[in-house]
Amino acid sequence: QIDEDSVSATTPTTEQNTNSTRNVTKRPKQGDDSFELEHRAVNTRNQYFNSAGSRPVQQQQQQQLNPTTSHSATNYGNSTSTRSTFPPFRISFAADSTPSELSIIKDINKHCHIGLSYGRYSSTGSNKCFLIYANSSEQFDRLMDKTIWPIQICSLDYEILFPSKVPTSYSIVAIGVPAQWKLEQFESDTKKQYPTIIKVERLYVKDRIPISKVRIDFSSNQEVKKIIQNKRLLLDDENTSFMIQPYSPPAKILRCFNCQQYNDHIAANCPHKDKPTCFRCGLNHPFNPNCSNKICCANCGQSHMAGSPSCPVKVEERRKHQQFSNSLPTIDNNNNNNKVLHAKSTGASGAWAANARKEHAQTQLYTPVHNVTLNEYPDALSDINKKLDQIMNKMEQITNEQTNINASITKAFRLINSWQKDLASLKEFIIDKVCPYIFNLGEAFLEAKKQTEQEKLRPIFMKFKQQYEEIVELHDIKQNEKPILSRSTSNESIST
Repeated sequence: QIDEDSVSATTPTTEQNTNSTRNVTKRPKQGDDSFELEHRAVNTRNQYFNSAGSRPVQQQQQQQLNPTTSHSATNYGNSTSTRSTFPPFRISFAADSTPSELSIIKDINKHCHIGLSYGRYSSTGSNKCFLIYANSSEQFDRLMDKTIWPIQICSLDYEILFPSKVPTSYSIVAIGVPAQWKLEQFESDTKKQYPTIIKVERLYVKDRIPISKVRIDFSSNQEVKKIIQNKRLLLDDENTSFMIQPYSPPAKILRCFNCQQYNDHIAANCPHKDKPTCFRCGLNHPFNPNCSNKICCANCGQSHMAGSPSCPVKVEERRKHQQFSNSLPTIDNNNNNNKVLHAKSTGASGAWAANARKEHAQTQLYTPVHNVTLNEYPDALSDINKKLDQIMNKMEQITNEQTNINASITKAFRLINSWQKDLASLKEFIIDKVCPYIFNLGEAFLEAKKQTEQEKLRPIFMKFKQQYEEIVELHDIKQNEKPILSRSTSNESIST
């Protein structure tokens, strides 16, 4: 895993849910207190169809496995945000009347063949923007496919805004990339082998000292899984590669903005609301962004503000949190006959930082599954339904093509039969009408000529008459036989 002190050059911004404003003084971003915004409390009680609803069950199992768990350890588990790992898809309706949350989810699942379970209306602005959250990387990749979205949702026109950032589970860390290398050239060379790369950035330690680790973000999770399975980042055919590891964002510790205490509560539930502690000087007075007192930490008493990354109390809390995460037990799943190591949450409050390790742990540690039921793997059922729909569409397309071919063959047989009738009528006219007329005319012409001329013309006339009789005899034979094509029907011609 990445060192706790190593951070990315840029930190993904998180979308805030419904913020609790009860008894909380809003403070502007001033001075050196900018890191407080990373730990803003988020009220998650208003979530509808929360996909993380199974967590109380997991906590209950954990308490059964370890009944002596202390209250502080429980706070570590609860400090992790329960929001979805993946950024939302924003659906905006044009109509004034909007459908219910459940009807939207059901309609999207029906048209997209996907097992969504969590969505809600945005808490800001009018009630027209609906947020859809994916439950897995497969669902996120499928929702990113613009071709699967229906024309209307719940019979209403809509516009969809796709996420501009990818989850942290779509990132890896390449190890051993020299800090002296130009990152732009490295990114260009790497994209030749992996076209889905969207961003490459250097990792730093304290004082922004670059290290030989590079974070690489992908637009699809398929290549990430393949790279993690190979345990290295290939830049050509097996000759040049870098060792890799899954990207895990640094652990973030929850801090109350009222009393500055770590990992116990948030400002909305602070038991010391009447005695606020200044984040700057550590004294008990209301929040004042222009506080001129000497800077002193409210937790350790050193000359830095509360919440500073270098605070010894915060470092110790992070160490305890990491130790607690590493001590979570492995849960044996007897239904699937395999063991899955549940990933440990880092306690990050970011919408995409939470459960990032879980995504990679499942990628690495899942063993082949036997005796799987469809209800346990809704994504597999969705893929099967998609394949069946593709097969049915292909069969329907083939049936339509066969119908068109049958119509063309029937038309061709009708034309051939019509031409046969025309040829038969023409042949009958020539033999029965034209030729006898020529014979009569020839005999009359010969009788009018002299004897010497008759002797010259009669052999020619007799030869023509002989050929005519042969043709008539042949014609009489063929007339007793009906043409083969005339006996065939269009249905017989395509019976095979």
